Amino acid sequence: MMLKLSFPLWHDETLTETKKNIRKSKRMSEVKLICELSLRTTWLSHPKIDFSLRSKSVYYPERKISIDENIIGIRGKTPHLRQYMLNKHHARFGIKVWCLCEARTGYTYAFEVYRGTAGMQVSDNGATYDLVMRLLEKAGLFHHGHHLGLDNYFSSPKLFQDLWQNGTTATGTVCTNRKGLPMDAVKKKMKNKEVSERRKGPLLCVTYRDGKKTLVLLSTSSKAGYKTVNRTGKPDKIVPHIADDYNHVMGGVDMKDTKLYSDLSERKTLKWNKGCFSLIGTVVLNSYILYASNTSRSPPLDRYKFMVSLVESIVQNYEPVKLVRKRRTLEQIHAASLSPDPIRSPSYVALSSDGHKIVKLPVGKKRNCIAGHPKRVRSGYFCPKCDGGICPECFTVFQNKLNH
Repeated sequence: MMLKLSFPLWHDETLTETKKNIRKSKRMSEVKLICELSLRTTWLSHPKIDFSLRSKSVYYPERKISIDENIIGIRGKTPHLRQYMLNKHHARFGIKVWCLCEARTGYTYAFEVYRGTAGMQVSDNGATYDLVMRLLEKAGLFHHGHHLGLDNYFSSPKLFQDLWQNGTTATGTVCTNRKGLPMDAVKKKMKNKEVSERRKGPLLCVTYRDGKKTLVLLSTSSKAGYKTVNRTGKPDKIVPHIADDYNHVMGGVDMKDTKLYSDLSERKTLKWNKGCFSLIGTVVLNSYILYASNTSRSPPLDRYKFMVSLVESIVQNYEPVKLVRKRRTLEQIHAASLSPDPIRSPSYVALSSDGHKIVKLPVGKKRNCIAGHPKRVRSGYFCPKCDGGICPECFTVFQNKLNH
């Protein structure tokens, strides 16, 4: 069942109340219709194989989620994967990853590695539109009333309208050259703290001048007007409702990066690259978020102590095999070289009944194997009766040939 909505033309919804009256009055929020369908997607893959399915099996995110880009710092020889991102401080070269995270905790619910546009099937709505819809469908978050935060790289009026039809609201900044925006409000010259608002059905477009910057925001959840924001150690500030909603719903991926790279070891090794450590660190961070939200311990362990206890619980039953070999004395070495003793043959070697046996040669002595190898093979064992070197593996086969 799909909810079909028709969107009217843009109309002016800029409020004319003064800031003084806004402080005194409290407007009632608009009632938004969010349809929740009873049909849910069946998980066909095994939850231990797919990261997203495993995340869904142990935790369900809160209403506010966000999608943003992340980078794994790698300077490998992968030109189709390696990207350059100037605004990332922990690494500017690496593999770009699109992450779907919870806005409050930074819990990573799903992600997708950027592999370039070559060979990718892109719809008429664009690659960013397809990416957002694909991530939400993969996570199974459609028609559950979630509120999605996006930046101007993803946002567009077409995307927000389609998300609304799929029972998902969204708030985010938007580029001024996107199709479907009210150009009379976007291109308007505005004074500081001036706001211009337009609405088209459930979609609200707000142009806000804050200092030297002019921001354009879209939302299918926010209402028009202002609100007073309390700031610690600073005077209160009056901002549009949509700007405050954007600050609360956006930032889940940045919070995840802050938590992840505070205690992440990305040391270069010969066997594992830094991408493996980043993925393992993300899984450990998810487990710590689950622990902190469900533990009865007050206060809970910090992340470093949690990681130490996690490693100890994994390796507590592991007992490595220790091979301790004592060094022989000079007397023992000299006695072994003078009196060679017969050794115990391996289980697959049978001693011959006619007196053939294998004897270990003195230390450092080897003789050519007489079993008939294509190339010369030196062995540390010999047969006294044959007076020739013999490998333990060749002893039984060689004696059978002699008997027949």
